[in-house]
Amino acid sequence: MRLYPLLKRIIESSPSDWYKLRRCGRGEGTSYKHRFRRKRTKDGQRILTCESHPSDAVFTRDIAITLAWGMDFGGSYPAPWVRRCPDPIAWTAFVDVFYHGSLVYRDIYAIVDGDRCYLPIPRSTEDMRVAAAYAAFIELLGRVSFGPSFAPSEYTAYLRRTQLEVAPLLWPAK
Repeated sequence: MRLYPLLKRIIESSPSDWYKLRRCGRGEGTSYKHRFRRKRTKDGQRILTCESHPSDAVFTRDIAITLAWGMDFGGSYPAPWVRRCPDPIAWTAFVDVFYHGSLVYRDIYAIVDGDRCYLPIPRSTEDMRVAAAYAAFIELLGRVSFGPSFAPSEYTAYLRRTQLEVAPLLWPAK
């Protein structure tokens, strides 16, 4: 399978096509999709830590396709557009696409409004456009993550509120 048809298949799926694996809570257990990172403690010591995606799901129509998401990308995300949400706290995270257990695609998204919505990241603070396919991918991710209580109309309202402009741009860029 090629990357673009794989991403198209994911985007065209519905949240009910995904089985979200359950864990006890954030930071408990592992997705077995992790990374090691060197960090400094408050007293200046360098330590090695292991970070993992807190969430993952299997595509039930083809179990070779899985998603994992939520591993921290860059911490706090103070972009001006996220401050248009009722809760201005936002951060960024990775979303990974796996095919037969191999990482085939990775992207970044913003977690906004105090963890109430996932949004695509615009091209820049001056160019608020996002590719339509990227926006659809992040919408699906949010609907899988938050469940049926997160309606498509809510996602559209967040796009409007933050003034993100969905545009016919190539995604992912070659």
